[in-house]
Amino acid sequence: MVWSCFWSGGFGLLKVIKNETDGASCHTGAYSQWWKRTHQIGGFDFWSAQSPDLNPIENIWSTLNKRIDKRRVSINSLNDLEVALQEEWATLDRESAGRLVESMQRRCQAVIDAHRGPTDY
Repeated sequence: MVWSCFWSGGFGLLKVIKNETDGASCHTGAYSQWWKRTHQIGGFDFWSAQSPDLNPIENIWSTLNKRIDKRRVSINSLNDLEVALQEEWATLDRESAGRLVESMQRRCQAVIDAHRGPTDY
């Protein structure tokens, strides 16, 4: 599993989490489940966990995936993959992060206008 974040000024560290077997355990762990139940927080079964509509990091993951695809011939191990991910992550364009952050108002409006239907994002 790979985790990171971004903001209008750039990208956070890219972390590769090995041996993860419980999905996003911060969301699916026993304590999280208990807290959501006691606070009457329902799930988001109706909304894709990786919806690019309101989760612009999906655009970044897509870009990273395309870059890694071009390097697949030279990736022969998990270590090679981690090195390639870190190298490609370090070359991402900061301006693209800013554009994605700036797109949030348009993304939110598109979701509202689509009444939970598909959007151009």
